[in-house]
Order: sequence, then structure tokens, then C-alpha cells
Amino acid sequence: MNRLDIEKFIREEVRLGEEKKKQLNRILIQYSNKLLSLFQFIKDLDAFIQDSFENLSSTRKFEVVFNFLEAKQMKKHNPAIGEIIEVFFGSFPSFLSLILQKSRKEENVAIRIYLIEFMLDCSKVPIKDSTFFDYLPGLHHKEDLNRCQTLNFLYLNFGEKVLPAILREVFKMNPPPSVLFSGTLGHFFCRHPHIPWADGLKKEDFNMDKWDRKDGRWLFLEEMKNSISRIQFLSLIFKEDHREGEKRKLAEFKLRKQAVGFRFDRFEVILHGGSAKRER
Repeated sequence: MNRLDIEKFIREEVRLGEEKKKQLNRILIQYSNKLLSLFQFIKDLDAFIQDSFENLSSTRKFEVVFNFLEAKQMKKHNPAIGEIIEVFFGSFPSFLSLILQKSRKEENVAIRIYLIEFMLDCSKVPIKDSTFFDYLPGLHHKEDLNRCQTLNFLYLNFGEKVLPAILREVFKMNPPPSVLFSGTLGHFFCRHPHIPWADGLKKEDFNMDKWDRKDGRWLFLEEMKNSISRIQFLSLIFKEDHREGEKRKLAEFKLRKQAVGFRFDRFEVILHGGSAKRER
């Protein structure tokens, strides 16, 4: 395909105003050494902005999203990428807003995961009007590095309130979470002992025999058991605003070894604000 063919495509197929079509042609002339890759990028953007994008085959959607991820890397060395985005959207943040909108509509979870990867790679802070729910599917990425990236992004930007929602996703992960991922999640929970981390989990999730020791979930539960101090344990089990179901689950989650200083005969004294007598 030569430049004349590309100019014809832009003139007849690209759904932009005449002035923007002229801008695209000027960019292609200026960066003629990257003609074919830039033309493919223009085709992908044109397909992406249409309402009909949702009706495309999964194969074509994957192609578009993967090309966006490649273009993001090319953007560092090829300013034409950024210029083309500005022609289509006016600014890069507007492009990210459309990525967010398409992600919310996408029924194919695998495609949505890669759209989230693109958003995380392009912005260290949440996109305008986004919530943590928009990023949770990124935890199911097949690459552990991307899972960890999503975990850190969620915690750093949304705080401890997102931790129970993250944990519910962790127990659905396939393949299982890594030791690195689960250790990091456990560290985040231990910073906030008041968080009802067992909320939403099933009774069988607490059965250590269910999980292989190479499974990060086994490590998470083991770490949670071994890190619960007396005060943390009391805040998790007996805090008045915790639901009965969670109290029951945690009570059934047997500690392999007693937490340091944990005394059942002091329960009532501590719970009622009193002070136990010092042992001589």
C-alpha cells in the first residue's frame, strides 16, 4: 500500500472532519519513514471511536488493544503517535476517558483486562470519574507483574477501603496469586487491623488444606494467622460493628499458635475497658 492509497482511505473511510483529515495526511508526510505503522494506528483509532466497536469480533478487538499497547511504547520515540491522538481526541486525557468508557462496556473480561493495563501504564492516578471498581479486573491479568501493578495502584490511590474487595477477587484468581502478590496484600492488611478482612469469604476458604503451599493464598492466610496480635485479634473478632457471620468465620479460623500475650481469661476485662492485674 502506497501513500496515495492511504490518503484515499483517510478521505473516504476515516470518520473525522475535513480539517482533521488534512492534519492526518500532513503527519503521514512528515513521518513518512513510519508510514505503515502510523496508518495502522489511524485505522485502529477510527475503529475504536465508533459505537460499532462493541460489535466487532473478539479477534479484532484484541488486535486493536494490543496495537494500542505497542503504540504506547512507540510514543516515547515517535512523536507522531501523540500528534495523531490529539487529532482524534484533542488531548491524551480525552483518549484515556474513552478507554475507560469502552472498558466499562466490554463484556469480554480478557479484553477489559488489557484496556485496564493500558490505563495503568498511561496514568499513575485514577482517570477522571473512575472508581476502584473500574480497575479490579486488572487483578486477573495473567502476568504477575501486572497483577502487582494493579494491587499497588488500587491501594495507593483508594486506600484501605479497597482491601476487602481486592481479597474477594484474589480468591477467584486463576492461575493463583504469587507469593510476592499475596505477601504484599498481607502487608497492606496488617497496616489496618480494623479492616474486616474475612468479610465476603466462604467458610471453606479458611481451610488451609484446600490450598497448595505454593499458592499465594495459603501464604496470605498463614501470614494473617501469625501476625494477629491480641489487640488486633480482639478488634477483628469483637468489634461491635462487625457482622455475626464474620465473627463466626474468624472464630473458626484456628490459630496454629497463640498470638503473643493472648489470654482468653482477659477477654471480658479488655472488652469492658478494664485492666487486668499484673502477674507477679
